[in-house]
Amino acid sequence: VRMLGEIKANPWGRAFWLFLLASLAYGAAHALGPGHGKGFAVAYFMERPGPLVRALLFGNVSMFCHVASAATLVLLGTFILRTVASSLVNDVGSVLEGVSYALLACMGLALLGSRVWALVRRQEDHDADALPVDMGWKGLVGTALAAGLAPCPGSALVLMFCLSQGMLWVGLLSLLCISLGMGATISAFGLLTIASRRCLLGLCDQRHGHKNLMQGA
Repeated sequence: VRMLGEIKANPWGRAFWLFLLASLAYGAAHALGPGHGKGFAVAYFMERPGPLVRALLFGNVSMFCHVASAATLVLLGTFILRTVASSLVNDVGSVLEGVSYALLACMGLALLGSRVWALVRRQEDHDADALPVDMGWKGLVGTALAAGLAPCPGSALVLMFCLSQGMLWVGLLSLLCISLGMGATISAFGLLTIASRRCLLGLCDQRHGHKNLMQGA
């Protein structure tokens, strides 16, 4: 409260930047808790590797959607429905969470079906190139949006607190920093997965190459 009072007195002062920095740190630490799509990011990039920028895109898009859905519900309840924003976040948030899980389950089944079909084709046609089709950038963004559809309760609380102090724009900027911090954490898991997979495949290829040389000798 004291920090927000200082921001009111001097909107672009030291307290303002400290508040945004604290929001960024909070987002990065908050994403380390249960959920937030870390496991799905690891599973996704372990199965379908790609350039490192995909991990950055997945982490930031999913967490921006995660925070934006909370902000939308809070603003909807406060300014349009004139109801208690926290109850709206809890009620509608549970529905969106179920929708998010359902979408992710459907995508998981689609990926599983793609893998099974590719293995069947490979066995029947003896085609070594019969691999699952890459979902591409659109598929990646769609998966990230589905993973982040459920609203973030922590972000909702931060925005409601800022609204109680009459500082909507500060709350929105704070939520942006929170989403960037969370996106950095989730992206780090994706980057680590891609790098680990490349390293393991490289070691396997190297070992396979040594084995072929020994057999040839």
